Amino acid sequence: MTDLTNTQNQHDNNNADRVGLITPPDTAGPLNQPSAIPDSTEPLNKVNNMDNNNNGTDTPVISLESVRSQADQKTNSDESEKTTLTDDMRSAWVEIYTDAIDPPEFLQDITNKKQLEQLLKRTAKVQRKRQAEELKAERQKLANPENLRPPFSFLGYDEGVHFFISNSALQIMGINGEKLTGQAHLMQLAELDWWMVSFPKLNDLNEIVGVDWLRAGDWVLSNSHAKGVYDAKTLRGRGFWYDSGKLVRHLGDRLLVDGNEEPVNSNDLANIYQLEGKVQYEYLPPATKEQTEQVYNLINNMYWADEYSPALLIGWIITGPFAGILPWRPHIWITGPSGSGKSDTVLQATHALLGSQLLHAKGGVTEASVRQKLKLDARPALIDELEPNTAADKNRIDKILGLARVASSDDDATVMKGSASGRVQEFRVRSQFAYASIKTRLIEDADKNRTAVLTLLKKEVSEDTRRNFAEIKEAIALLKKDGIEHSLIELTLNRWDLFQQNLITCEKAINLLSSSGREGKQYGTLLAGYYTMILDKPVTEEQVTNFANNKGLAEMIAGELENSGDEWGELWRQISATDLPLSQASSKITVGEAIEAIQLKDNEQLAEWGGWQALANTDPAAIEPHADTGKKRIYKALQSLGIVPRLKNGYKIPPALAEFEGLEGVWIAVNSPKLKAILSRTSFEDWQSHIKRAGFAPKKQIKVNGKAERGYFIPFE
Repeated sequence: MTDLTNTQNQHDNNNADRVGLITPPDTAGPLNQPSAIPDSTEPLNKVNNMDNNNNGTDTPVISLESVRSQADQKTNSDESEKTTLTDDMRSAWVEIYTDAIDPPEFLQDITNKKQLEQLLKRTAKVQRKRQAEELKAERQKLANPENLRPPFSFLGYDEGVHFFISNSALQIMGINGEKLTGQAHLMQLAELDWWMVSFPKLNDLNEIVGVDWLRAGDWVLSNSHAKGVYDAKTLRGRGFWYDSGKLVRHLGDRLLVDGNEEPVNSNDLANIYQLEGKVQYEYLPPATKEQTEQVYNLINNMYWADEYSPALLIGWIITGPFAGILPWRPHIWITGPSGSGKSDTVLQATHALLGSQLLHAKGGVTEASVRQKLKLDARPALIDELEPNTAADKNRIDKILGLARVASSDDDATVMKGSASGRVQEFRVRSQFAYASIKTRLIEDADKNRTAVLTLLKKEVSEDTRRNFAEIKEAIALLKKDGIEHSLIELTLNRWDLFQQNLITCEKAINLLSSSGREGKQYGTLLAGYYTMILDKPVTEEQVTNFANNKGLAEMIAGELENSGDEWGELWRQISATDLPLSQASSKITVGEAIEAIQLKDNEQLAEWGGWQALANTDPAAIEPHADTGKKRIYKALQSLGIVPRLKNGYKIPPALAEFEGLEGVWIAVNSPKLKAILSRTSFEDWQSHIKRAGFAPKKQIKVNGKAERGYFIPFE
């Protein structure tokens, strides 16, 4: 029995629950001899105890008393019926007798260890088969969509693309519907083990041999369709947001909800927050009065052309991190000549006061790169060296300004872009923009009243300027060391109710100074941020009005309103700045300079353009013919552009313009190819519509360069 005893120790001792699979053997043969059921009750009790310790399993269990009863019934039967033992039956008997009692005679006669080991292995197979059947039933139960708990969330679908957010990756992903039955794409949503448990592929023995990817994909598609159309407006990037009546701050790797830390995939919020790059965060006490005074002095000590500029910059810095919860997001443009300190003072101070909250771009950045960098974030963006030097630069800048234009309010915050797949993609931009350059490019009224221009002056280098520069650098370093970016945010959070009161007051005060509500939103928001930092109590309407009047802000706003809407004036300024093709001139002259010289009867200048060389004590009468030649050349050059002036001191008035007697002005051909080329890369590509609205159509056509042309006469005021 040594072999048998050794074999016992090789398998699981928990096999009594499988007795229900067997019938006692009663056939002859080495493996089919009638079993000798022992009379001893001790081993029977042992088996019964094993039955009782079956841990509540539902598997039917037959005790040895049951086996004895079956054997007795077989023995007493009138019919001597032979039972053929299956491998399963033999295996089960091996388990019972090797675990519980002395083996029967038919097992004792087996001395071949190999045979017993085969039977014991067969027992394990029976065990696996039963487990597989039980597991299959359990998995079929789980496969019910109501029972499955996937490690990802359904966000819906749009134009054949299905959107999800994984609990592990915590980022939005879109998968084309036709790819949702493929293993590679589904495993982006969950690990293999989850799919194997939820959608098992079984063999004939109910053993798991893989994943039923087709059924899994069908389940995913059904649930995605049930979710409805995907709404990108619910996505939130880094920054501050309102959500379900709570103030949420997205730090990239976690959320602060009303000041309490929560995971990015918090279930208590209505919007969707995905994992982003970590934003530097450190809780520091709110900025003290001493620190806010340091910030004010730092910004105020820079060389500003206008007294209101420091307050507007401070307001932009204070409100920038809170762009996501502002009703209006104002933009600024910092400008000044080379050497005025834009980079060394203003931009460095802005960096120190905003820190990691600020997105900084530089040089030849494009609208697409800014948009892709911001993604869904609501934070301030600074674009340096935005110089409109070339036509390509101007086109690039115009697109960036267009992005900022729609970011100003939530009503306009969606940017629609086509994709390579043909789908229309939506980008929601909620950032405040700041630009820095020597020259600005604010052509459209929509950009002008959304952007405050802050101008720096260039100071001659002296001991005073060197000392002031050193003090500014020292103040920046000290504030940065103290973690001012965190302290200012905490101060603003603590005073958020105060900010909202100030916003109402400042908007109202500015609106009373202008006839447009846009100025109230733009400058009211900036001033509300400024007053929230420097005052711990609500600002009054009188204080705001006095500031605007005394610091030049009211005058600046009035000037903006006076110039806004003057489409023809802007177009004529563009044409006037165009170089005139006059080869005889010793230097370049513009259209505006040439017309002004004729109006003022500047004969010396006209004579010079006519080829005359100035001499000392020249008789004015001597230069008259040369001045007349200059006029002729100017008229010819203007006509090459499609422009015919009607001037009192002019060379000649075309008969077609005689009907405008007493008026000075210019006639402009609507089909001038040269004007079209000049204006095609400006905001006046549709310049013909502007001259039609501003001018009068003569009854007769005018001959220009030998060809009759249609055009419009625009009188000078």
